Amino acid sequence: MRRQVVRSAYTIPMALAATIASAGILSAQETGSLTGQVIAQSTSRPLAGAQVAVEGLEIGTLANSEGRFILPALPAGTHTVTVSFVGYGAEQAEVVIQPGVATEQNFALSTSAIGLDEIVVTGTGGPSQRRRLGQTVSSIGADVIETAPIQNVTQALQGRIPGMIGGGIGLEGSAARIRIRGAVSLSQRNSPLIYVDGVRMDNTFSKVGANPTSRLDDINPSNIERIEVLKGAAAATLFGTEASSGVIQIFTKRGVVSEPTYTFQTTQQISSIDAENRMPRNYAWDRASQQILSNHPAPEWVKPAWQQTYYMSVRGGTPGMRYFASGNVADRPGSAPNNAVQNYGLRSGLDFHHTDKLTSSWDINIIRNNLEAPHPTWGAFAEFMLSDPTSETETRPYGEQDFSVAGALDFRNFEETDNITLSSGLTYDWTDNLNSDLRVGLNRVNRNETQFILKGGGNPDAPSPGQRSLLSDERMSWTFDVNTNAQVDLTRDIQSTTTIGAQSFWETRDVAQSGVQDFPSSALRTLRGGATVSNVDEFREEVVNAGIFVQQQLGYRDRLFLTGGARMDGNSAFGEDFGFEFYPKVGLSWVVSEEAFWNIDALSNVRLRGAYGTSGLQPGAFDAQRTWRPVTGIENDQAVAPLNLGNPDLQPERSREIEVGLEFAMLADRLGFEAVYFDQKTTDALLPARVSPSLGFLQAQLTNIGALESWGVELSSTWSIYESFDWGLSLEGSYSYIDQTVTDMGDVPAFRIEGRRRWSQIREGFSPGAVIAPVHDPNNPWSTSVPIEQVTSVSQIQPNFLKASNGADSLVYIGESSPTWTASLGATIDLPGNLTARTLLGAQGGFIMSRESGLIRQNLGYNLFMAELNRALDPNQNVPIEERRRLIGEYGNKHPNMFSDWMEDADYLQVQEVSLSWRVPADLTARWGLGGTTVSLNARNLLIWSPNYDGIVDPNAGEASRSEFLQNIDYMQGPSPRTFGVTVRTSL
Repeated sequence: MRRQVVRSAYTIPMALAATIASAGILSAQETGSLTGQVIAQSTSRPLAGAQVAVEGLEIGTLANSEGRFILPALPAGTHTVTVSFVGYGAEQAEVVIQPGVATEQNFALSTSAIGLDEIVVTGTGGPSQRRRLGQTVSSIGADVIETAPIQNVTQALQGRIPGMIGGGIGLEGSAARIRIRGAVSLSQRNSPLIYVDGVRMDNTFSKVGANPTSRLDDINPSNIERIEVLKGAAAATLFGTEASSGVIQIFTKRGVVSEPTYTFQTTQQISSIDAENRMPRNYAWDRASQQILSNHPAPEWVKPAWQQTYYMSVRGGTPGMRYFASGNVADRPGSAPNNAVQNYGLRSGLDFHHTDKLTSSWDINIIRNNLEAPHPTWGAFAEFMLSDPTSETETRPYGEQDFSVAGALDFRNFEETDNITLSSGLTYDWTDNLNSDLRVGLNRVNRNETQFILKGGGNPDAPSPGQRSLLSDERMSWTFDVNTNAQVDLTRDIQSTTTIGAQSFWETRDVAQSGVQDFPSSALRTLRGGATVSNVDEFREEVVNAGIFVQQQLGYRDRLFLTGGARMDGNSAFGEDFGFEFYPKVGLSWVVSEEAFWNIDALSNVRLRGAYGTSGLQPGAFDAQRTWRPVTGIENDQAVAPLNLGNPDLQPERSREIEVGLEFAMLADRLGFEAVYFDQKTTDALLPARVSPSLGFLQAQLTNIGALESWGVELSSTWSIYESFDWGLSLEGSYSYIDQTVTDMGDVPAFRIEGRRRWSQIREGFSPGAVIAPVHDPNNPWSTSVPIEQVTSVSQIQPNFLKASNGADSLVYIGESSPTWTASLGATIDLPGNLTARTLLGAQGGFIMSRESGLIRQNLGYNLFMAELNRALDPNQNVPIEERRRLIGEYGNKHPNMFSDWMEDADYLQVQEVSLSWRVPADLTARWGLGGTTVSLNARNLLIWSPNYDGIVDPNAGEASRSEFLQNIDYMQGPSPRTFGVTVRTSL
């Protein structure tokens, strides 16, 4: 079966393309061409990348590095040409095309801080101007993606989407959890849906070794034309169940009507982690030599790594057929050992204009991603920090898992992922104002994970017997989407837009896992070589979702818009008593400044908007079902035992959200400002409720009994401070804040999400994941079992816990596990000589990190303070009683058994991106036979500053925990590396 699926990735698109091509394209007719240049009105600077489109013909192109464009083979006659560019107002012109004549039409765009006429698609049912929408849709264009020092989609989103929480990347190949406007569920996933060209993609967040991974980051940013991020339930009507966490929709580059344009891009960069300063030196008091010994193995293993990426694409087409194809290769070894990524991709997209009414598109995207990840035994870097300076083999004495630095690196983890997407779409224009769209797509992700340790590896004092485990995880997602859009002028002032449609997705998952151990020889490395089977598992799950929707919008004089919509959704994971769920929405948008009564000249493009919407989140595939597990009964008889009780009354969680927004521009449309307030509530939240043990089921039963409320604000601004032909300065900034509270848990008592040192809880009256933990007794924070002058071991020093009235440890609120606010500031500086400098600062705060690297080192005695304390406690050392008392007091007040002592405020400010780009003059590139060429010097993660956090990893790059509500832990990941590189992008 798998071979057939892989083979179809190549044969199906080729057969479809051949069928479409044989059907014929537009009949030949007399044509002419249109040429021109697009410049900024205020500076006369060419606008490279400006979009030029001919209305009604599905024909368009992009301006080159000099702002020039050409549209060949336009049908003779009069046409409306529209030119748009991010940060500028759109311009239109009527042009007359004569047969065999090259017509010239130039465009000068004026600055527009508020892009009311920007076209968006996500959550609208079809292309629509932003001015018509009551909900929030944020977008990022290719002009930003192509010039930013980014390697994946997550990095493109960070700092550019207000209200989005996304941690740092960490090790090479690591991903970050993304949340938009916080959490909407207490037990289900909170990540947004991912769509690429209308096809639903796998958005699973998994972990390989010490690396969290996400399939979102498989996508090559160089193939992206635009990213739209949909926030809130108001616009989720068109996406249905699961859209309550938001939607990220990616639109890839398409062909244009032009001669073939070849683009080549390469990035060469150095990735490095400052191990000398970021990784602490180890210290220990050696009673044998009566000395403080030290070692620092990290710089010997953590080295700068040379990374390189190559990308090439071709773009062009005729009025009848447009094409885009690309390929990429990336080799990114990590600065840390046992960490590397190789990425390979092929993509093609074909658009056919069969008749004046029928168009189609055919896409294939093939990605292979290979990841090598460090083993998670105390994390990727912990071995360097837990290396005993008093041991010749640098072995850390910590239970049964004693590893030398080199031995720890014997553990290998690999992930090989094939991510294939096939899609096709048809559009039929019944009339000029009535069209239908059909989209069918398949996303198949086959992930193979391997964990391996050679026989004899690991701890030299207790070498491993050898282990190997394999995991095969295949996910397939089919998307079916059809809608019809009708636009009618009801009167001269009132316009109607109606969208009706249906949407369905079908997801399957097949998992097979096996593992062996006890290899007789180090030469054996396959499953067959293991003498003992350690684990075997296999399961399959399937989820089917289907829904129908209708949306009606009424517009008055292109300034006042009222939108209403509803969706009926059904899902196979719902309980047997629940069929379709109903999700309504309504939105209002009013461009006040275009009213006749508006007379405030200082404010322009003033818009008030609001939206109300509902959405849902279905339970897991088997949560409603009663399940069993196999066991061995009496006398080795085969039997089954209860596993999951199931809940036939299970229904989806429901989220409703209200948002209101204000937008306006000032200073001749150079300063734009947007403010959004949102209020969200989730009801019927799924929580694990305990059942009576007499039923025979030990696991809790998911039940719709919880509630979660959130509110927040999002502020953003753009400011074009100065513009001239040679000089320019513009700023972009944002700030967001969110407050969340668990308002109802039914009869479920508060519970910790995980044990050990983790104290994040789900507790009524607090935010989900709030850290509530024991603390010191303020009146007597610590004590010793013997008089201070007789203390000879740290085991004689104990913390005193604050007690409740019942004698149990009193629990105190410590902080939030996730940031409550984010901020960003970006600057673009245009300099003489075709130079442009860009920088992006990012900040997050209102949360804590658990500095467990310090806790463990304190417990093992491997930091300088513990070396000094153990020296003071050594009976052979004559240490003054005052120094002994001071050191014992410091240890008692920051004790490794008092976990709250090691939870620190993690507010931070980061210099996220810095770049300097040179647009090579056209006269130079022409000598070499090149088109537009840009050379960029760039740096990423240049500096991060956190005043109260002293951990080893960036405060925005914690552990990829099983639950997103656990506080971040600073040793389960590695620091995000700094990168310094050069990017060359040129076209032919």
